[in-house]
Amino acid sequence: MNCKEICRHLAQNDDEYIFLSGVCDRMTACREKNILTATKFLDARQLALSKQLLTNIGCNNHTFDGGVLEAERAICVFMPDYPVTHDLFRFIRAEKSKQDTLTHRDYLGSLMGLGIKRDCIGDIFVHEGGADIVVLTEIAEFLMFEYKKAGRKQLSLNYIRGDKIITGANDFTIITTTVPSMRLDAIAGTIFKLSRSDSAELIKKGRILLNSTECLKPDKTIEKGDKITVRGKGKAEITAIAGKTKKDRIRVEIKIFGKI
Repeated sequence: MNCKEICRHLAQNDDEYIFLSGVCDRMTACREKNILTATKFLDARQLALSKQLLTNIGCNNHTFDGGVLEAERAICVFMPDYPVTHDLFRFIRAEKSKQDTLTHRDYLGSLMGLGIKRDCIGDIFVHEGGADIVVLTEIAEFLMFEYKKAGRKQLSLNYIRGDKIITGANDFTIITTTVPSMRLDAIAGTIFKLSRSDSAELIKKGRILLNSTECLKPDKTIEKGDKITVRGKGKAEITAIAGKTKKDRIRVEIKIFGKI
């Protein structure tokens, strides 16, 4: 199969076919012109599709880069056959007042309110002082001038280096609880205080990620070491499974990143 045929085989709908075709076009442009090319930021489903596509094609001159190891969104960069570095994204720290409380949704919503497309923004790492945001270089200066508020709270913006980003990887709480089963919908519901039906619905909509990849199966079995992300709510990792209680519930130890 050629590139477009592989795209059609992998895509589940027309939007995915158009997306994969765009990845193919960037790969082809890199090969034919011997220049660096790149996508914009990809979400978990797009990353999974891109990796499948490039594996099937046998492409080995690419890398996925989200700025930090913990990134869940990344760009796909196609490299020419000579050494080159890229400056495709910038890191911005949006600082808030100590008394203000802002969530990931507040930051993302206010960015969307400026008319910025989601694929121009990488991960948003919320921390006590505000948020560290990875953005495409092409919109960075615009944000520095126009991004003044999130959730009606004032922000102060500065550029930072990538190694200064506060990812929240070391900001976590360990809890021990019990769950009725190790199904994804049951575990996600327990961690993020969702009903079983609400959890299952979010999974079907692709809003719950398992190990940074969309998992559309509510009954997917969760194991020790698995990481679960609910978009807009947070991220957690199963650190231990410690047997059953007398009522046949399963004891689990969970690391919840950020504040609970």
